[in-house]
Amino acid sequence: MVKIAGYVKQREPKWPYIIIVALIALLFFGGLFSVSLLREWWHGLMVRRPSPTEIKLPPAAPVVTPEAAKPVVQPASPAAASSSGITVEKITLTSAITEDNQPADDLAEVAVKETPTVYCYTRVSSKDLPEKISHVWIAPGGKTIAEIKLDVSSRPSVSWSYISLYGASAGNWEVQVRSADGNILAKKDFTTN
Repeated sequence: MVKIAGYVKQREPKWPYIIIVALIALLFFGGLFSVSLLREWWHGLMVRRPSPTEIKLPPAAPVVTPEAAKPVVQPASPAAASSSGITVEKITLTSAITEDNQPADDLAEVAVKETPTVYCYTRVSSKDLPEKISHVWIAPGGKTIAEIKLDVSSRPSVSWSYISLYGASAGNWEVQVRSADGNILAKKDFTTN
C-alpha cells in the first residue's frame, strides 16, 4: 500500500491584524484628543478670568413697547383709498372668445335669439399680485344677476365671465369690474332686444 503525504498551506486569518491596526489608530487619535484637552485645561488654569462683578456691561437699550415699534402710517387721501392698484386695460363685451383668448367681436347691442351668451372680456394689471376682481352683471332695473369672482395672478391678467340671456328681459344691461373691496374699476353697457 502506498501512502501519499501532502502539505497544504492554510491561509492565516487577517482579523487579528485588522484589530491591531484599529487599536493603534484609536490610541493615536485618542492621544491627540487627550493632549488637546490637557492643553485646554492647563490654559484655563493659567489664564485669569474676570469675576462676574468685574464684567462691565454696555448701557441697557431703551425698552420699546409694541405700540412704538409699529411704523407710522400716514392716512391716504380719499382718492388713494379707493384705488386698489388694479388697472383695467381693456373691457369688451363679446359673443365668443377665440382660441387665442381674445374677444371675437365687440357688442353694443345683443339680439338674444342670435346671441344667447354674452362674454365680458377684461385685461387687468395690478402692482400687487395676487389680487381678486369680480364681474358684476346688472340687469335692466338695477338688479344684480351675477357676481363672478376672478383671480388676477399675472401682469397683465386676461379673464372673462359670461351669462346666458335665455328668458332675459330686454333693455339696458351693465357689467361692472370691481376690486375686492367693492370699488368700481370699469363698466360697460349693452342693450338687449
